[in-house]
Amino acid sequence: MRKGKGLREVWYKTSIDGGATWSDAVNITTQAHRPNMPGKNPAYNFPEDWRSYANTPGHALQFADGTFKGRIYVSANHSAGKPQPDFGDYKAHGYYSDDHGKTFHLSETVTFPGGNEAMAAQLKGNRMVMNIRNQQGNERYRIIAESSDGGQSWDSTYFDRQLPDPVCQGSVLSVGNARNRRLIVCNNADTAQRNNLVLRVSRNDGKSYYKNIPIANRPNNPRRNSHTAYSDLVENGRRKVGVLFEYDDYKQIVFTTIAY
Repeated sequence: MRKGKGLREVWYKTSIDGGATWSDAVNITTQAHRPNMPGKNPAYNFPEDWRSYANTPGHALQFADGTFKGRIYVSANHSAGKPQPDFGDYKAHGYYSDDHGKTFHLSETVTFPGGNEAMAAQLKGNRMVMNIRNQQGNERYRIIAESSDGGQSWDSTYFDRQLPDPVCQGSVLSVGNARNRRLIVCNNADTAQRNNLVLRVSRNDGKSYYKNIPIANRPNNPRRNSHTAYSDLVENGRRKVGVLFEYDDYKQIVFTTIAY
């Protein structure tokens, strides 16, 4: 896929009965992706020449309030141009809909090289954050991109040294309301291996974290194995969050509820 020899399309289905039945699939590849396949498929002919493509491994976002209330936002990533050493061709981006999925629009690309699996969350004051895996591994921390226009463009991008990471997916969730919003981040707090899954809670949009809650860790974990890996988050009651995560060298998928 990094060499552009295949095509990943983007589709969605909807349900209005809690998942009991689903609509026909809708192809939104030309709205959310920029594959360049001249001579192969005229529908996919874009000058940006995106090659590999993936949506977030976790959940998408819908703005709960504020200027962008109702906006659906899906984090994603792609590789652009020829493959580069250490995955420097990987970049994160997003796409969004303000009409409940009738049309989608691409965000600006997050320009940090190596930006890979990403997830977004609403912040205070109509702002949004994207929390991104650094596929290059040159800095073993999460990449953070912040937006003040609902994820259309990016005001700042930086490595968050509060969030060490071994080059793995991480998850993020916004809970509460406009007056009392908390940002929750869950990732493997280890720079060497996929281990030490930690849940962090912030009252100030990730500037600092007042709670650091261990979920699973195996001391002296051999590097060839993974004790904890990918995760996702869901609000699961008052001051409680559900954590779904890979566990014990990918042998188990575990769901647990954490009170914060």
